[in-house]
Amino acid sequence: ENNTIFRQQTLYDSDFVGFMRRVYDKMLPAWNNTAPDAGNNIDLQVLMRFVYNVVPIQCQNAADIKWWWSLLKEKLHRSQQQEHPNKLAPFMTSGFVPSYLVNLFGKYHNACNKQQALQFFEHVIALSAQRPNNLDLLDIFLQKLLSVIEQWIPYKLPEDASMQQIIRLIHCVAQRSEALLTTHGVQIMRALIRLLSIDYREAESLNKHSTPSELWHLLRASETNLAVSDALDLLWRLMQLHGEFEFEVQSEQFQAFLHRVISANYAESQVLIVKHLVDRYCSADNLLLFEDVIGIIHRRMT
Repeated sequence: ENNTIFRQQTLYDSDFVGFMRRVYDKMLPAWNNTAPDAGNNIDLQVLMRFVYNVVPIQCQNAADIKWWWSLLKEKLHRSQQQEHPNKLAPFMTSGFVPSYLVNLFGKYHNACNKQQALQFFEHVIALSAQRPNNLDLLDIFLQKLLSVIEQWIPYKLPEDASMQQIIRLIHCVAQRSEALLTTHGVQIMRALIRLLSIDYREAESLNKHSTPSELWHLLRASETNLAVSDALDLLWRLMQLHGEFEFEVQSEQFQAFLHRVISANYAESQVLIVKHLVDRYCSADNLLLFEDVIGIIHRRMT
């Protein structure tokens, strides 16, 4: 019954949160005196859904947010201490994982909750890496992170939405297995290029003269919330792994991507990416890309 309630994500309020806190306060002593592999997986799934769907909306106090995420982390950690069916799968392979990630890091505003969620997923990745046979879980989870990048739509999420946490989790997986990053690197590169180009095109599609100045200012400023610097750092890392990757330099998407990369100061990777593109796709007989870069820089300075 609880599983159904939390999947609907609607039947809760502050009184319900207080009720759940009292329930778990009473359950903690029993949990601490029970073998980690006792019982079934339902209690962990119920707690997971509550922390994912209810805590980000109903809990505003940092101490309360930390308490719930710490409880979920401890419960999951204890479940992994003995040899029994792996309970990490719902956190890494479920079809709902991309939606959870978009909600936690994109839709919900609370910065403290985002930080606690990030630390929790980093813990999940670390737990998974402790067992060699969990490499498949890391592989699937990395594909879920890729799915988030592919589905992320600039300006349709709150102003404080950022890809920073998603990119950090990709690096976290890569720390455990560089081979996985190599395997999915080309797909991630394409997703990042698409995302950066969409972010630029959606801003450019607005008519600055007919858009109210206060709205235009907010939309233009919100571009940086995509965490462009982090995206470019990851893209440059992948470009070094996949030197053979072919950019479609004549496409409209690439032109938007190039404008997005050069449109503001981001990081050293920004310069390295542009330099790589010019070196690779320009020659004495073909300076079109070089001329595009110079033109974008000129327009930026005017």
